[in-house]
This record gives sequence, C-alpha cells and structure tokens, in this order.
Amino acid sequence: MLKKISCFLVFIILFGLKNVNAATYYDKIDEHGMWIKDEFVNKSKNGNTKYQQMTLIVRKSDNRYLYCIEPGKSIDENKLVIGYDTDLEMHANLTSLQRDRIQLLAYYGYGYGDHTDIKWYVITQFMIWQTNNLGYDIYFTDKLNGNRIDKYVSEMAELDNLVNRHFIVPNVKYGKINAFINEQEEIEDINNVLNEYEMTGSANVEAFKNGNKINVKINDFNDGYLLFKKEKKRFGGKSVVYVDEDNQNLLLPGDLSNVTQRINIKPIYGSVSIQKLDSDTKNNAPNHEGTLLNAKYGLYSNEGILLEEQLTDKTGKINFSTKLSKNRYYIQEISPSVGYQLDQTKYYFDIDKDNYLININTYEKVISENFEIIKTLENNKTGILEFEKGVKFGIYNKNDELVDIFTTDDFGTIKFKLNYGTYKIKQLTSYEQYDKIADFQINVRKNGKYNKMIFQDNKIKYKVKLNVYEKYTKKPIKNIKFEIYNGKNEQICEDDKCIYTSDENGVINYNNYFDFDKYYIKLIHDENYNYIYDDDILKFEINNNSSYKEMTDYRLIELEYFLTEKKEQPSIVEKTNDNVINENPIEQIENEIINDEILDSDEIIVEVPNTISNNDYTFLIIILSIYAIKNYFKNKVII
Repeated sequence: MLKKISCFLVFIILFGLKNVNAATYYDKIDEHGMWIKDEFVNKSKNGNTKYQQMTLIVRKSDNRYLYCIEPGKSIDENKLVIGYDTDLEMHANLTSLQRDRIQLLAYYGYGYGDHTDIKWYVITQFMIWQTNNLGYDIYFTDKLNGNRIDKYVSEMAELDNLVNRHFIVPNVKYGKINAFINEQEEIEDINNVLNEYEMTGSANVEAFKNGNKINVKINDFNDGYLLFKKEKKRFGGKSVVYVDEDNQNLLLPGDLSNVTQRINIKPIYGSVSIQKLDSDTKNNAPNHEGTLLNAKYGLYSNEGILLEEQLTDKTGKINFSTKLSKNRYYIQEISPSVGYQLDQTKYYFDIDKDNYLININTYEKVISENFEIIKTLENNKTGILEFEKGVKFGIYNKNDELVDIFTTDDFGTIKFKLNYGTYKIKQLTSYEQYDKIADFQINVRKNGKYNKMIFQDNKIKYKVKLNVYEKYTKKPIKNIKFEIYNGKNEQICEDDKCIYTSDENGVINYNNYFDFDKYYIKLIHDENYNYIYDDDILKFEINNNSSYKEMTDYRLIELEYFLTEKKEQPSIVEKTNDNVINENPIEQIENEIINDEILDSDEIIVEVPNTISNNDYTFLIIILSIYAIKNYFKNKVII
C-alpha cells in the first residue's frame, strides 16, 4: 500500500506542477495488463517471425489502456517513459496521415458506442499495426504460432467506415445556400452526415434540421451562415504518445479535434433586364433611321401593378432595379423609341431560386410604309397614256447612299416597302426621246400607310432656231429664205408656211416640235441676190447627244448659217511721189498687204483699179483670200 501511495505522490509531483497546455507526461507501462483469450498474431519480417498472444497494454498510473504503435518492439515495464500530447507525428516518427488514422482508430475502436467487447481492442490494435507496420507482415493465427486465418473482417470494415467518415462534413448543392428573404427553403445534405453535427446560425438566419434536410430562412439582405460542428469527447483529454528509444512507442487514446463546416447563406432576390432588338435584323443595331434609345418599358406584378418604369439606353438595354421576390411578373412597352412600332406583348417570367436573374429579348418592329409607283408615257399623237415598262428607279437614303433599285413591270409599276426614314427617289433610265421625272423625297413616318403615285414621262420637246450671219462680219442678215426637210426628205411646214424668212435679227424660229431625226435646211435665195454661199444645204441631227439650250418647256437647238456679201470692185490706184500710176497694180497690192503698217491696222482697204484684167482680178482675189484667212482674227479686209 505504501508503494502505491509513493508512486501516486511521484505522479502528482511530476504532473501537478505542469501547465495545462504542457505537452509532457511521465509514466510506466504494464505490457500485460490483461491476457486476451484466443487472440493470437504473428509478425514476420526478413525471415523472422514473432508470435504472441494479444494482451491489453495499460498505463500503470491509472490503468488506462494504450495501443502499441511499433510492432516488433518490447516494453520495459520498470522504465519511466515520457509522453507528448502535441506534435505526435514528430515524436512517434509518423506521417501526418498515419497520425490521423491511428488517432481515429483509437477513438472509434474499443469502447466507442457498442464496441465494448474486448475483441474491439484486438481489432483496433491490429489495424494500428497495419497502419504503421514497419515492413512486418502481421496476421491472425488460430493458435500461438499457428496457422494464418482471416478474422474480424466485417468488424474491421465497420471501423474503417467510421474512420473514413469522420472528416465528411454536411454539404449542399454548389456549396452555398441561396434563399429569398423571408422565404423558407428546404436544403438537403448531399453527404448525408447531418445527424452527426450540431447546427447553429447567424442572427439573421432561422434553421432547423429535418432528417437529412435543413429548413432555412434568412430575414434580411445581409449575408448569413450556418455553422456545423462535430465534437468527439469521450476521454476527457488529448491523445498522448509515449516514446522511448529502448521501448515500444505507445498511444493513449484521446479526444478528437472538432470538425466544423460553415455554409454561407446568400440572400437573393430576382432582377430582370431586357434587350430590345430589331425584329428584322435580330440585333441591337437600329434599323435605318430608327433608334433603340428611350423606349419606355414597365415592370408589372402578375396582377398588373406597375412596379417600375425605365427607358432603354442607346443599345436598347434596360436593367430594372426593383428587387423581386418569388412570384410571376411581366414587362411591357409603354411607349416606343423613334422609328419603331409600339410592342403590346406582355413578356411574362417567374422568379424562383433556380431562375432569379432574368434576361428577356424583345423584338421590335420598325415603322414601315408601302409604296406603289406607276410610270406612264405621254403620247402626243394619240393622247393616250402608255405604261412605261423596264424603267429603273433608285432609292437613296438621307446620305445619298443607294438602298435598292427597282424596275417597272409590264404595267409600268414598281411596289416596295421602306422602313422609317427619309429617302430620295431617282429615275435612273427612261425611253429614248422621253424625259425623266425630277428627283423627289419621301418621308416614312406612319406605319402601314399605303402610298400610290402615278408619274408621266413627257416626250422631250425640241425646237430649232436658225441664225443667219454674214460670214466675215458676223452681222445678222435679214430676209434670207429657207426650207427645212426631215430625214425622209419630207418638207416641214408650219400651217401653210413652208418657206421661212430670217427676221431683222437674222433669226428664224421654227415653232414646230422636232423628233429625233436627221434634218437639213435648204437656202432658197436672198431678196436681192446680194450674197453668195459655200453650200446651200445645212445638215443637222437631233439625238441624245445633241447640244441644246434648256428652255422652260423644251430644248432649243441653235444653228448658224453663213453667207458672204457681194462687193463692188473699186479701182486700184497707186500714187508715187511723181504722181505716176504704177504699171504693175498686182505687185503694188501685194506689197501693200504685206506692209507691216498695213497688217498692224484695223482694216486693210485695197482699191482695185478699173484697168485690171479679168485674169489679174482672179489672181488678186486668190492673194487677198490667203492674207484674209491668215489675218482673219487680226484684220478686216475690205476689197
């Protein structure tokens, strides 16, 4: 009795002074605290086999059982060995994985739950040896150093399962909980370990367990959480490893650290955004001159209560700011943007935990009008309008960019539709001899409007004006008579007048309208035969390439006809200093013409003497013609 007391006093002295967080213990170990009946194992390594009957190892100070960590080593029962409750893997020369598994085996093995039979000590010790076998082949035998047998297979599987499940924590889909404010959500633990944990939560969260499910509700817009904690406290202290260089390393089972899991709870609310798109292009580019900006939309409850109004931005986007609870809602356009029709569709959507961020595309129809253009021809002969087939029209936008080209059908008709905007219509082609209509502008503003327009291409009207001039002086000549003929050699008359006479301005205005054709004007004569001509025929043609002067209602073709006025033949007298007439008048005239002073004068006056012969006169005319042509733009030659 005294011996036991003295040992106890030593234990009190050794441990009574240590800090509660100290990591050292001292004790002696009883290797054979109890022999376990019919439990035999062999440990073989490098051809050597150690066989033994299983015993319960206990700490001598309090008879608490321990587990052997190192198979194949003995225990000195009389030696005081040191124990540590921290850094177990370092002191016992284990890996962290071995440390955790050995601690878990010791906790869930002998003494846990219904594991009260001594066999569970054997099973636990056997599985610890397997965890840190140090190269030994360890197996059960049917007797001491007997035959190898399989034993406790199902029990070891059960213990293995407990160990493997220890660190499994409650889990929910996506690792977090999204919950609508004041809406109770039922969440299932997909790991099916909820019953092993205590559950608490933040102040704004209400939650309770219902089997393997959690009923949770968050009460405000602040983030919340649920905290799950598993406590394993059955030994009243930490695990301790006893180590000594001459002894077996041993484990005193202890409590496990808490396993915790925090699951965040996110208060959620529904929100909705819309993207306005053009129904034709299926994108958010405005159609022609329309715009997606400032279309007004309303957000409504399922009962039709307006919750919010917003205007689209320039890309057709709206993000409504109202926080929506679980329910059904719809959006609807209140007023359209410029160039688009009002969309009266109600776009319904539901808000729930799986679908609370809503994006809706709305397809808007642009304003458009229909057009029909009928093209006709004026027929001066019949007075009946004819359809103008195959005429092309170009449609241009406000930037004068070509939008489309249409061609009239057999009935002179084109039909087309234009979207909102301002356009210019240009007639690109026409029939020969017919004018095009003037460009015109159309404005598309009213949806569905039908526009029908009839246009007439008038035949291009040509008139002819003849100007009669003296060839050299360019002075108009009056009272000159002409006839005019078409390409079929048919004479053209006005009423009963078929011969036309130039007026005092030398002008003949032919008042008839002329078609495309070849024509010629024929000189009849002048009243007193005072003129000579180069050709009595003036030919011309009217076609698309003819030069003309644009008048109010017609095009004027101006022609010129030149006649040369006849002159009397004055005598040529050359006076010398001796008042002697030059016997060679032709030479004298030639000398006068080429004289610099004469060439520099405004007029060259040549007097032809009466005594000149006909042959000399002809020669003189040739000379004068040459010099007259040469100096035509510089001098006037008067014979």
